[in-house]
Amino acid sequence: QERAIFRPMVLLDAPETPIRLEAVRRSSYYPGRGTDVSCVLDMMIHDLDLALALNPTAPVELKARGRVEHGPFLDEAAAEVLFADGMELTADCSRLDEGRVRTMRIVYPSGEVDLDFMARTFRNTTAFALNPDYAETPDGKDPLGASVQAFLDAVRGQAPRPLVSGEEALEALDLALRVEAAAGRMTL
Repeated sequence: QERAIFRPMVLLDAPETPIRLEAVRRSSYYPGRGTDVSCVLDMMIHDLDLALALNPTAPVELKARGRVEHGPFLDEAAAEVLFADGMELTADCSRLDEGRVRTMRIVYPSGEVDLDFMARTFRNTTAFALNPDYAETPDGKDPLGASVQAFLDAVRGQAPRPLVSGEEALEALDLALRVEAAAGRMTL
């Protein structure tokens, strides 16, 4: 659903590839829902998908650690991923915090974009012409609804593709499963 936010911001069309992406911190209180999977598959997968969408090269190195509190799946996880072109991704997620936080910092050769997904605000020091009013667009107001609508439009033949193709989703899932496997071997 974060692609539905990046689309009206015009961030998916940025003329540079990031050199660093920090998705620190994606956190919330223990929800009691979505606990049939790890926090990696529930929360971090969105950040992994965005990193893959912003960088055309493959992940080549991965380190991760995690913690189980309410079990049997990870409730906290942190990952560091190095991409073939040198981009570094640092991501962490937790469903053990007191409140909800969703932030991201994207470092480009020409500057940075700092996002607060909860407040729907960003700070941009690049020369990219990002849409400061993206939160007022239909996608910005309801990213989940926009994602579902884009999928339905693609199924009906009214759009060439959904926001995330099956291949892109599989790529994000593969990376998330690799993070889970690595985090299962190390604890926070």
